[in-house]
Amino acid sequence: MAHAVVRQHVDADCGAAFALVHDYRWRLEWDTLLRSAETVDDAAPGKGVEAVCRARWRLGGLSFRTRTSPTTRPAEHGSDVVYTPTFTCRPRLLASVLEPIALAAFRWETRRRLRALARALRLD
Repeated sequence: MAHAVVRQHVDADCGAAFALVHDYRWRLEWDTLLRSAETVDDAAPGKGVEAVCRARWRLGGLSFRTRTSPTTRPAEHGSDVVYTPTFTCRPRLLASVLEPIALAAFRWETRRRLRALARALRLD
């Protein structure tokens, strides 16, 4: 199983960052990975709510589920947005070869996405 933690500091409070990440129409404008995203069962975004996200075709077109865990700690100077991808590659026989490559790609793309989020928050 592959696991990473990628952080980005943004100049916005938690509420503003959370709202922008879960405004799926606008998100598709700035998010460098996604071609679609929606919550499961059309649930309102909130702690523990799952979303189904689909990557752009040029990035493999993968589908994955995400779960949100917002924190509401007050921050004097912005917020930290943290993505923690955890996944397993298949077939299992090739996982030991595929997972390090996939993990490096996820880290790279997640850093791009979080920089794009920081820019979008400055424009909002």
